[in-house]
Amino acid sequence: MPADATEDMQSMMGGMGMAAISAVKKIGADAKVVRSETLEVDGQPHDCWVIEFRTDKLVTGQTGAEMRDAVYTSWIDKALGIQLKMSMSKKTKASAAAPAVETKIVTTTRSVAFNEDFPDSLFVFTPPEGAKETKELFPGIGAIAAPVAAEKIAPKSQPGEPEAFVPNLNPIERIEPVYPPEARSQGLQGDVGVLVTIDPSGAVVNAEPLSGREILRPAAVDAVKQWRFRPVFRDGHPVSAFTQANVFFSLESGAAAKSPEDLGFDMSQSTQRTQELTKRFPRSPEQVLADSEDQIRGQSGEERFYALTDLPKQALDAGALEKASSYAIELLQSANDNKGDWNYGNAIYDGNMVLGLVALRQGNIAEARRYLLESGKTPGSPQLDSFGPDLTLAQELLEMGERDAVLEFLTLCKGFWKMGAERLDAMAGEVRKGGTF
Repeated sequence: MPADATEDMQSMMGGMGMAAISAVKKIGADAKVVRSETLEVDGQPHDCWVIEFRTDKLVTGQTGAEMRDAVYTSWIDKALGIQLKMSMSKKTKASAAAPAVETKIVTTTRSVAFNEDFPDSLFVFTPPEGAKETKELFPGIGAIAAPVAAEKIAPKSQPGEPEAFVPNLNPIERIEPVYPPEARSQGLQGDVGVLVTIDPSGAVVNAEPLSGREILRPAAVDAVKQWRFRPVFRDGHPVSAFTQANVFFSLESGAAAKSPEDLGFDMSQSTQRTQELTKRFPRSPEQVLADSEDQIRGQSGEERFYALTDLPKQALDAGALEKASSYAIELLQSANDNKGDWNYGNAIYDGNMVLGLVALRQGNIAEARRYLLESGKTPGSPQLDSFGPDLTLAQELLEMGERDAVLEFLTLCKGFWKMGAERLDAMAGEVRKGGTF
């Protein structure tokens, strides 16, 4: 499924009383792009993906209440990445004895406008008639306190406290959780999201569950507390740091109906904490690269192959062209040793794309053109087949007048991005007319 479609599917479900889904892989497993369809908005046609999520049974969390035969459908504009239409149908029973109530909802966008100027009147406060200015909040209570700054400066970490937040570190020692017998007997499964605090040696000193079923959380915490990570460094010294972990509890196929908790709903606390920590511990592109290099040091084989996936692009973002080229070449070499891996196609595409972007930064258009075509020869992957390719290199070459190479690249992409064939044809049409995409 396209990434923008995934976000709109989550937004749609959130609007129906469910929190966002825990991870894109869960969405990809349960929601499907069923077709393409054209919707008319403001008299203009909009080419859309139609994404459908079905489930036979959802336990709502209320006593005895359940939802059956639920179908959620979302129409996502392929070009704009926004939801233009949503439909939902379900049968709800408040209790086992209560009759089922069937609900059908359809919402449709009638008009879309972007970057319109707001009238100044929206930002002007007009006091009601008879109002008087006062320095007291209420008469006799005293003066109004001075305005509080909108942005509070985060306090500095105290000695021994975490000094960094590096999302999704991979543990070097991982203990699988013990499945709670009570959860197994009730057919309960799902993921538990945990905020992890590690000390300068990489040992876990605290594990705080942020999402997932309450019955599974203690077992997840017990397991994570036995994990070990590579240290996180700041200014050349290992420091305490926050990271994230997901612990999976899965029953055999068909053992139980899925519920919102199984799918990882109710992520509001996890999302809020992640945003707080990201703001408290910001990372520059150079720091992101340094963190990844610290973590990949000493890795080999399949573990290093997966870790290399992001490094070339991170080095490019940091302006480290030599490192970007070196990591991209290593990624392509490692891909040859992992041709049967699901990540093989991603490695072929990303490695060549980064090498092409490095060539462009160095003024070598011929090499950039060659790497663009090599990237298009990827056999595809679950991500590329669904989301489509990153078009950064193609767009930059198009701006330099390399239309023939870009047209050939778009044709190659149809070999793996069959879901996006119509979009690729539309982009090719614009290029032939002298336009861009």
